[in-house]
Amino acid sequence: MTRWQFFSSPEMKVIRTNIIICAGLGYIIGIGSYVVNMALYKEKLVVFDMFFMIVLSMLINFLQSRVAAIVAAVYAVLNFAAVAILGGGISALPVVVFAIYALILTFMFQKKWSAKKALLPAANAGKEQIDKE
Repeated sequence: MTRWQFFSSPEMKVIRTNIIICAGLGYIIGIGSYVVNMALYKEKLVVFDMFFMIVLSMLINFLQSRVAAIVAAVYAVLNFAAVAILGGGISALPVVVFAIYALILTFMFQKKWSAKKALLPAANAGKEQIDKE
């Protein structure tokens, strides 16, 4: 069983659905911040922020990447601090929610995948072969 097959399996339905929702939230935050910033402030450089959020969301969605979730968390904390210092209040809170949600889900998936790999016969056969030598 491959990682993608495990992710698509019925036993992972709840986590898979939540990861897709989390990624969707990231897409909405990225595109929404771009639209709002272009409409209100005419700030064109926010396009980089949008691409960054979309790429992180794609990595979380398609690869269940813990690294992307950690990067999102660091980005969320820095973004929240910068917005709060500049007087934006808590307008960066959705990014923090996205990052925490992504951290929890990706680590949960990787833990279950590691447990499943330990039970797979092909993985154990290779370990037994090494132990015999």
